[in-house]
Amino acid sequence: MKRYEMYLIDEQVADFFYGRERKFYNLFKEYEGSAPPKKEILEKQIDFITKPIPVLTIHSQIIRLLEGRQDFYIRQGKLVIENHRGKACLQIDQRAILLESNGYGEGENTFLDLLKKTEYNFLAIDRENGRYGWLKPLKRGLRL
Repeated sequence: MKRYEMYLIDEQVADFFYGRERKFYNLFKEYEGSAPPKKEILEKQIDFITKPIPVLTIHSQIIRLLEGRQDFYIRQGKLVIENHRGKACLQIDQRAILLESNGYGEGENTFLDLLKKTEYNFLAIDRENGRYGWLKPLKRGLRL
């Protein structure tokens, strides 16, 4: 099973750490494996660098784009694409988006593509395989 966590990183923080995304990965990984009081400190750092996810906006955009598909349904607040090739579940919370999938990966790719089409840029983390990256490349503006 594949599992991706996605976070909405503050634009100024993302711009400052452009090219050093591993620092984000290390922070989230360290948070997962820590115990109090360090965990509370790391949680404050994560709260500082992340922005709340507009749950209803993203949820409704994805539902609108998938509502005609036969293999799409909603169960217990999770968006699901399931067919004979596999299953993908997308759970959108205020602090993170969780994508879990197994099988061929068609549902996984569909959800990732739809998230790329939103106006938001998420940092995706696959902790199990040590992979991370932006769903869309960051746009670096000219600064004077």
